[in-house]
Amino acid sequence: MYTIKDIAERAGVSIGTVSRVLNNHPTVQDDIRKRVLKVVNEVGYKPLRNRSGHKQVKHVGIVTLGMDQSLATLPVIGRLLHGVHNALSNHNITLSIIDIPYPENLPAIITSRGVDAVIIKAVLRSGDIQWPASINSFLSGIPHVWLTGCPPGFNGDVCGIDDYSIGLMAANNLLANGHQRVAVINPDPGHLIFSRRCIAFVQTARNNKAIVDIFESHTPSPSFPCPPVANIQDILQLVDKFLSQRQRSTAIFVPADSIAVQVYRAMAIRGVRIGDEISIISVNNESALIAGLHPGLATYDIHAEEIGCRSVELLLWRIDNNDAVENVLLLSPTLIKGESVKNISEVK
Repeated sequence: MYTIKDIAERAGVSIGTVSRVLNNHPTVQDDIRKRVLKVVNEVGYKPLRNRSGHKQVKHVGIVTLGMDQSLATLPVIGRLLHGVHNALSNHNITLSIIDIPYPENLPAIITSRGVDAVIIKAVLRSGDIQWPASINSFLSGIPHVWLTGCPPGFNGDVCGIDDYSIGLMAANNLLANGHQRVAVINPDPGHLIFSRRCIAFVQTARNNKAIVDIFESHTPSPSFPCPPVANIQDILQLVDKFLSQRQRSTAIFVPADSIAVQVYRAMAIRGVRIGDEISIISVNNESALIAGLHPGLATYDIHAEEIGCRSVELLLWRIDNNDAVENVLLLSPTLIKGESVKNISEVK
């Protein structure tokens, strides 16, 4: 399925320009409009939203739910929200960013129905996390879309990335580079996104006869707001366990760049050279975090800004089609090649 990002790349314009063309925005130059529409027709792109007479929506809230502020400020979250903001701006819809770290304390803009619809980025955790009934009560009467995933016990449309494909692709990448003994470092196995990526990685590697070593931390009892994923001491303990293997894995999969950055640091503390002595592959392509890493990190781009943009399309489609079945829209990841994965099949 083609996305707005695909159209933008083929037409040589920005995602925002494509959105403006699709919405007949008067500020787009005629030659650019023709170029974008030519690509749209060539690939048969069909926007999710029914653009004929959707119900009026003037005010949308972007809700961060149950998240510690340090999580909400991660670059990948910022890119998600930036995509939402740009898409809503192109539709002339007012945006409010609503931070709800403690879900039992809903702000007035929520309880008074001060928004027409919401796009939600919530913590995604397994275990006995207790969501207050007031959240479900609010969502039952308002159009909404979940960014990257829907917490257990909730319903609604979802726009995100195919996490299973990420794990599968990462495993196949390492296998293709000759790594037959690989490891997973996951400091937060209770994180549902991390868990899905790691499970897919392990299954794919083992199905291809690779040996997989798993290094995980104990998951603490969940509470609100959910704290940061890990600190350097947590990662250092896992790296030390990894390095103590009698037969050490030659490559590591980590489920997020925020973890990879700390693995780099822990390996440096222990004097291990990444890209030479050990290979690493990661997820999210958080350029603001990984730009200074050496060697460059191999990571899967989840197209966070595109997810945000597409979530707006999905929300407007939901407003037009209130009785339709729930939709799950998953984008495909793209590998950003780095020097952190070594091809050991070429080493004699």
